[in-house]
Amino acid sequence: MAEPLKATFFTLHHRDRAVLASATLMLAAITLLLGAVFAGINWGTLSHLGDIFTMSAAESKDPARVMPLLGGVFGLMGSMFLVLIVFYLALAAYEAACLRWMIRGEAPGLFGWRFDNDMWRVYGVYWCWVGVHYAVAMAMGVLIVPIMFATMPSFLMNAGGAPPDIFAMMRWQLSVQLPLTLLQYLPLIFVGVRFGPAAATTVARQRFSFLEAWTVTRGRFWELLGSFAVLWLIAGVAVALVMALATGPLLMRIWPVFAEMWRSPSEAHVQSYMHAIFSPQSLVLLGAGYAADFVVLLALMLMSYGVNARMAVVSSWRRSCLEAAGFGAADTGVLSQDRGGWARARRGGSRPSQRIYGHERVALLVADAADYQRAGGRVYGAAVNQGCCRDVWFLRQRGCHYLRPAAGDQAVQDHRHVRARACPLPAA
Repeated sequence: MAEPLKATFFTLHHRDRAVLASATLMLAAITLLLGAVFAGINWGTLSHLGDIFTMSAAESKDPARVMPLLGGVFGLMGSMFLVLIVFYLALAAYEAACLRWMIRGEAPGLFGWRFDNDMWRVYGVYWCWVGVHYAVAMAMGVLIVPIMFATMPSFLMNAGGAPPDIFAMMRWQLSVQLPLTLLQYLPLIFVGVRFGPAAATTVARQRFSFLEAWTVTRGRFWELLGSFAVLWLIAGVAVALVMALATGPLLMRIWPVFAEMWRSPSEAHVQSYMHAIFSPQSLVLLGAGYAADFVVLLALMLMSYGVNARMAVVSSWRRSCLEAAGFGAADTGVLSQDRGGWARARRGGSRPSQRIYGHERVALLVADAADYQRAGGRVYGAAVNQGCCRDVWFLRQRGCHYLRPAAGDQAVQDHRHVRARACPLPAA
């Protein structure tokens, strides 16, 4: 149980600098700025949205009032599209900053933010997700829509043009429409988990690697699904508390006005309802609720980044520590993976100093001069736990520890952060 929990809460692992907190505050500030810009551009329309409801309730069709509001609504949609483009660019920069710190221990630029290749690759991953969602939606639509149309005529085609039976419609909605609606989320969940670490894999390998995320998650689907389920459950509880504390008082405040409007819709009742919604007290409750939901969403995103980052890091160990070192099949045979992480190395092997304790322990793969020469003059190691410094003693004695990632060939920068880096040693 300890290993899955560590994977789920990988974001919370102690690190030397509060890069993640600073980067998150940066995203929050940019989001508030974009919201202010959007509101400023569309204030004329936003301040008169209530007129749309009042005209609808009064069945007013005055062109002098309708056309300006209609143009404002189209302007609202266009400006929303432009703001979302900028927001997702900022979100890509934020995710790249978080993943870069969690995977590579790097925090360049302002609070880790930098509009570099990592950011553009992550932004490209977002567009891949858009394509995946459309593809899954279209495929499920081809399967679901015919079934829905095949079952609907049973209560829509009544003799004599009588209206549909409301109870038959409800039975159809519960027995056909609801199950089919839920069914379409199953492939989205599966694809979302299998390609979930796409951005993390892209940052870890420093190239666009959306499709490679499929191999990263092979054999780990249930582990990832469990981690995401725990995070979503916690977020759901937090959102429920926010709704109880913020939305509950708001509903109690506007419900009598809404009930009166529902019983006898009129322009006066609609105006009273809109005044109740946009009163200072209601706006304070709405603002507090949205702010709290935004904090919960940021926390969920950040924790999800940690799950994906850890999966990308674990996958990179095999690449960096085995493939890059140029070991043959006989050398890699001493390492194997099981469901709990890396298996222990066999005793009595050609390199008895190998120690494999799990995903978050130290693996020192080359420990003598002969192996150093076979690896082409490089030693490959991975370390995270400061309590295991004895296992990287060989690297430390050679003066290769705590080198910055930008300084050519690199060693482990932080013993509390999973790394797999190359370190040149002097000739033995």
